[in-house]
Amino acid sequence: MFQPPSSLAATSSGSTDQAPVPDANDNSQLAASVRLVMLTNYVQSHGLAVDRTPFDAVTGFIREGGIVTPEVVAWLRTHGCTLKDVGRFLRWVGVTNDEKNSAIVNLSAHDAFEVKKGFASEKPPTPMPERSPDWKADRQLVALRADDPATRTVAPLAWQAIAPHNEPSQLFRFGAFLVWVEAGEGAELKPVTVEKNEMKFVHNRTIRWQKTSKNQIVTTKPPDAILVDMLADPHPPVPRLVAVRPVPVFGPSGELAFKPGYDRSSGYFIWPDKMTVPFVSEHPTAADIAKARHLIETEVLGEFPFDSEASKAHAVAAMVLPFVRAMIDGPTPLHAIIKPAPGTGGTLLADAITHPSLGRPAPRMSPAERESEWSYTLLAKLRTSPVAVVFDNVTEMLKSSSFSAALTGTSFEGRVVGTSGTLVVPVQNLWLATGNNLQMSRDIARRATPIYLDANHERPEERVGYKHDPLIDWCDQHRGELVWAVLTLVQAWKAAGRPPGSESLGSFEKWSRTLGGILAVAGIPGFLANLDKVQRDNDAEGRSWASMVAAWAVEFGTRTVGAGLLQPLAERLLSDCKDLSKGGRSAETAWGKALRAQSGRVYAGYKIVDAGTKSNAAQWRLAPVGGSETQLDERAEEGTDVD
Repeated sequence: MFQPPSSLAATSSGSTDQAPVPDANDNSQLAASVRLVMLTNYVQSHGLAVDRTPFDAVTGFIREGGIVTPEVVAWLRTHGCTLKDVGRFLRWVGVTNDEKNSAIVNLSAHDAFEVKKGFASEKPPTPMPERSPDWKADRQLVALRADDPATRTVAPLAWQAIAPHNEPSQLFRFGAFLVWVEAGEGAELKPVTVEKNEMKFVHNRTIRWQKTSKNQIVTTKPPDAILVDMLADPHPPVPRLVAVRPVPVFGPSGELAFKPGYDRSSGYFIWPDKMTVPFVSEHPTAADIAKARHLIETEVLGEFPFDSEASKAHAVAAMVLPFVRAMIDGPTPLHAIIKPAPGTGGTLLADAITHPSLGRPAPRMSPAERESEWSYTLLAKLRTSPVAVVFDNVTEMLKSSSFSAALTGTSFEGRVVGTSGTLVVPVQNLWLATGNNLQMSRDIARRATPIYLDANHERPEERVGYKHDPLIDWCDQHRGELVWAVLTLVQAWKAAGRPPGSESLGSFEKWSRTLGGILAVAGIPGFLANLDKVQRDNDAEGRSWASMVAAWAVEFGTRTVGAGLLQPLAERLLSDCKDLSKGGRSAETAWGKALRAQSGRVYAGYKIVDAGTKSNAAQWRLAPVGGSETQLDERAEEGTDVD
């Protein structure tokens, strides 16, 4: 649960070597000195290191029987903590209002007000519900007539009868679906489509349907006509669900949503896993940021063989993304984990990246084998509102127009298996793919941020001597701290004024500004510095066409030329072009389609231009760009057609 331990504010101490705790109300100079010495001794004995912040120190001090006094507040201020955060912290550790007032007695009126403001803004932990949905059976049922033929008037009455039971919200619109969120002990957190039987379940707990039988009013089952009408309503009077998450997340405005249940500002349903997250400052100190970076970069990612700062930066960005997804009003790219050999750690890295936001290894899936299957595959997955979609150990080229569309959209329209209809669902997940020398189509590659791993080892799986082995077990034990680390990096960016990142990936500008800004404030370098490598490595088609166009320019210059005369060059240089090697009519057709698909593209300094037709034969020419005209064969006579 996102809250401090219940024992945090206890005043008893099991330690025998501590000096007696003085009365918090004793303001004598001697007592103040003793209190300050106690805190100083505690800090000196436990240390303020890269993994221990001022708030950590005071939390431990309180656990061991220390009392929050004016000296404690002053000590926090001298170590960079803002007064508002001090106030929030006092409420978080369980200090009472009177104890808070005693602790700020030495502050000026203005400073005391800041502490009080922070104290008031920190809400007490919300008790965790046992399950969701939880339709209480002890509420009074609303009586409605089942034999009323006016469905269009009775259905709204049924919605009105359900409304009081839907507070807090339990029914939602998720894309084109009416859903409830299933959660609780042993249940997988996910939206469940409400169909006829589920709607009957709701009616049986909210409405008493009645009809007249033999001159008597009797109870009956929910009318089918009403159920069908309610399920078919394109605008049901229930809130919109964007996603479900097992951790606190930042909403569109940047406010942290951590209470269990539906958060109206973000549209997220939050069901925090049972874990203790340390106090998160709204204005993190340098020590907070250093600890957060240490946990993420050293403890979790420190022993992965990243090839560059850019690859590590993209791994950190992927870890942060699920917590800030609602702040990004736009699509997010594929994070491609690329390694040269099995055993390098690609799958383990995917698990480590998703562990803070998911609490377990993300379910893995394989890419669809055919383009016709991609739509079904993606829709089925996105209907579950996943934190992450992971394509693991991809062996074939990752290529799909449906997947490309999903990567560049905030919603996805896909075909429903067994029907001719389509449905629309939100896209709010992290995209991950792993593979040995992972190959992507040019369209996918330009939608990807690469994470390259290279162990420089013949058998990387034989490496030993890891600090945390197995790593995921360590992540399980320290998940609350890892969530704290991610939240702290985001709070630091917010406190700095949300500066945008300086680098940008086309089609993903809002993602670039947000994640690039977070990493820049944290001091993590390399964001988007290796895009040219992934795009170059995954453009075999472009390299073939560049060779083709260069040969075309040498042989024909800028003259208009028939497609047939270019075909021998294509057969020799475009080995990836399907059907060219078959010869005959099929080769001519394939070559015509290939040329048409490249119309307007620039290769080797020349644009491929459609020059119309001549005697029903397609004509093409090259137009030099960027001064390429000087590269043409001087023997070419510009303006002369070649049949």
